[in-house]
Amino acid sequence: MPMPRARPRPARHWRDVPDVKTKASSRKPKVLSPQTKGGSAAASPRPRAAGRRDRAAKLRVLMVASECAPFAKTGGLADAVAGLSSALVRLGHDVTLVLPGYRGLSADAADAGYVFVPLGFDTRTVQLRELSTADGVRLVLVDEPVFATRETFYGEHGADYPDNAARFALLSRAALQFALRERFDILHAHDWHASLAPVYLKT
Repeated sequence: MPMPRARPRPARHWRDVPDVKTKASSRKPKVLSPQTKGGSAAASPRPRAAGRRDRAAKLRVLMVASECAPFAKTGGLADAVAGLSSALVRLGHDVTLVLPGYRGLSADAADAGYVFVPLGFDTRTVQLRELSTADGVRLVLVDEPVFATRETFYGEHGADYPDNAARFALLSRAALQFALRERFDILHAHDWHASLAPVYLKT
């Protein structure tokens, strides 16, 4: 007697299929440590090139400012310049700060030679002097009469000196002429007194 043929089962609609994806996503994923990821020890990260770190720790920074505590101070600018300079030195950088040679400031500084500073149609021969702070910051002073012969830094009797723009343009230009002697990685100009330094750098 022939065997009865099995009746084909009707195909189930896709809505009848269990949502496997939904069930799988409801499980909390298992987090493996880097040492056991994939059942074996993970590869150690590629070591950074030693030279890259060394170069970053030895940036040569040229700062230009009109004040730096305790040498020349009227307010917060002097504290900010001094604090930043010292912090960079502690991080391993070389910091040179160019300041105006105000009255009495250059007395104990060593001779650092001259630079020729072009201003307009004129070129000045400017004396530079150098000293170091207790924090290891190198100071370069622009020893010019427009700074050394004035009673105060910026003005007298409640008024600014009428030649302040020219005085601090001289500071910025002298700093860049000094920078031609050595290689610096960064120029940092503080406040409006040094604001022409980045402009002169592009000329």
